[in-house]
Amino acid sequence: MVQYQHSKTCRLCGSEELNKVAENLHDPQESVQDTFDVLACTKCGFHFTDPMILNKDLGFLYEGNYFGIDNKLSFFENLYRFDQYRYDFGIYSKYFSKNMTMLDYGCGNGSRVEYLRQKGFRATGIDEFDMITTDLDKSLYVIKNPIDFFPEQKYDVVFMYHVLEHLREFDAQINHIKTNILKKGGYLIIQVPNVDCWQFKKYPQNDNLYEVPRHFWHFNKRSIKFMMEERGFITKGQNCKNSILHPSTILSSVFKFNIRQEWAKPNPNKWLIHAKFGLFCLLSIPILFWENLRDDSPILNCIFENK
Repeated sequence: MVQYQHSKTCRLCGSEELNKVAENLHDPQESVQDTFDVLACTKCGFHFTDPMILNKDLGFLYEGNYFGIDNKLSFFENLYRFDQYRYDFGIYSKYFSKNMTMLDYGCGNGSRVEYLRQKGFRATGIDEFDMITTDLDKSLYVIKNPIDFFPEQKYDVVFMYHVLEHLREFDAQINHIKTNILKKGGYLIIQVPNVDCWQFKKYPQNDNLYEVPRHFWHFNKRSIKFMMEERGFITKGQNCKNSILHPSTILSSVFKFNIRQEWAKPNPNKWLIHAKFGLFCLLSIPILFWENLRDDSPILNCIFENK
């Protein structure tokens, strides 16, 4: 049985000044059948899903084909992901060197660690759920709740790519990273959906964009900067840009097409889905170029220094 809790105050700053920006949203993965709203704080800009799931074990939200068929990715999907990793890593690459130790916090299937290893970086990964599909040595991954992870040596860089919005106890997790995982002067790279993007504003009732109830929190530049600086980090950079070959959010918002779900379905004509998606990638380049020019992509990239 799923347990819920409603909130009458902002879950970040405690303000009672809340607006409802989306309502009666459904889980696009159909893990639960209830509906959810998204509330926005007018004081700090923080957005959050309401009600919030209280169940201790959230594994039921990630069962089945959350990443792909039995969490195994095809050649095309890996190619698509590695291009995304190339772009993501390039944004703040001036801060990195090959002698740095790196941790992918919430590594999922481990493919980002594999990408960094191929580039010669000393990367490892940690995730609460065992979804590793790479051919790397399993010792490079830690399968446990990250809040219980206390490494012998702290890391120079910690990545949280589309992880923070999934962390119900985000405050405890961020403080744990700051105190026990990341070196002083080290960098925390965070990538989350950008709730201020034009797509969220134009299509506020789209289930695929908000991905409730899996996404507990919804960020913009203002709210994540406030949250991290309140917790002792220094903001080194923010932007709302994405690779121009990645229109998946446009598919979700405009056409209500969830590419993850389509990739996950066993389909003998899957090559046709790949072909259509590849064509759409090319046709969407002008839109994504325009988004990047306006700094209005649905992806928010941030780098924070642990002071």
